[in-house]
Amino acid sequence: ASKGIEAAVNRAVFAAVRRRTRMITRIRIAIVTADGSEVATHPALDALARVNESLTSRQGMALIEQHKLTYGKAYWIKRRDRLGVPVEFEVWPPDEVEIVPEERKPWVPAAFKRHKSIGTVETVSPADVVWFRHLIDPRSILNGLSPIGAIRVQLDTGIEAQRYNQRYFDNSTHIGRVFTIEEGGTAESARMEQELERKFKGSDK
Repeated sequence: ASKGIEAAVNRAVFAAVRRRTRMITRIRIAIVTADGSEVATHPALDALARVNESLTSRQGMALIEQHKLTYGKAYWIKRRDRLGVPVEFEVWPPDEVEIVPEERKPWVPAAFKRHKSIGTVETVSPADVVWFRHLIDPRSILNGLSPIGAIRVQLDTGIEAQRYNQRYFDNSTHIGRVFTIEEGGTAESARMEQELERKFKGSDK
């Protein structure tokens, strides 16, 4: 029964992603100037019209939406000619990408690394990456979350908050045991207090 439920959920997720992807690929992209007039020709439009040698424009946009909805992020890498002009895009698998943060600004990417299945690593600068994210992970601003991933974060946070509160109130409002020092002096009492704090102080204990 559990396998049947899992398969049904997977089919539902796939159907939702496919429907969203089809809607996105029908959108017409245009470049509009500050005065509201539409630009007829532009290098960016030429690049989008031909993502690369193996993908059409619609297939490229579909991959953006598929990656965002399943991984939470998508990466297009600008491939340039000898003059530095972008001529096509390479779509990187999100599960192979590592974002390297800047040392002084950990919320800013310093580089993007792709760990390829053949064992090699390719590093590109942020200027060569078109970076898409569905939602931003509140735990790590450089990470993107899919819709399911965002729900998982919310559930995990709620469960952890309940655990923390339970430990806090158990230790602070409910005394688990009583210690008596009938013949001990001040020094013995202080030693016992220090020992109890070492063993039991803190919400995790």
